[in-house]
Amino acid sequence: MDAGGYEGPGDPLMPAVPFADGVVQCFLRACFHSTGNDITRLPIGELVLIGESGLRPAQPETGPSRFFPETGYTLHGTFLSAWEAYGGMETLGPPISDEMQRGAARVQYTRYARLERPEGTDIVLLANLGEEYLRLPGIPYRWR
Repeated sequence: MDAGGYEGPGDPLMPAVPFADGVVQCFLRACFHSTGNDITRLPIGELVLIGESGLRPAQPETGPSRFFPETGYTLHGTFLSAWEAYGGMETLGPPISDEMQRGAARVQYTRYARLERPEGTDIVLLANLGEEYLRLPGIPYRWR
C-alpha cells in the first residue's frame, strides 16, 4: 500500500516466495524483498537495463529538465512530467540512463522503473518491469 496500492505496483505476478536471503514477491511494475520486518523495493529498473541490448541513444526532448547529480542523468520534457506524476524520487528513484529508442518507443530508465513514450504520442507510461524481471536469465523464480 505504501508503494501506491494497486495503481503503483499493479497485480501480483507470483506468491510471496521464500529464499535463503528472504522473501520475494513481484507485481506487474515492482518487486519487493523482505527480511523479517524490513521490506525493500528491488531496483528492477537497474536490473532490467543491464539485460537490455541494442538500445540506441535518442535526442533528448525539449522543454523543462532536471539534472540528477547522484546519477549524472537528466529528465527532460514529458519524461520529467511523467516522473513527477508517477511519484518522483520516492516511487521511481533517479534516472539511470539517457533517453533511448526501444523499438517504436522512446524510453528512459529510473532505478525502479522504465518510462516509455510510444512513437507519435505525448503519453508516458510505466513499463511492466516486474514481469520482465521474472523473465531474466538466472532469476530463481521463473515466470512462465
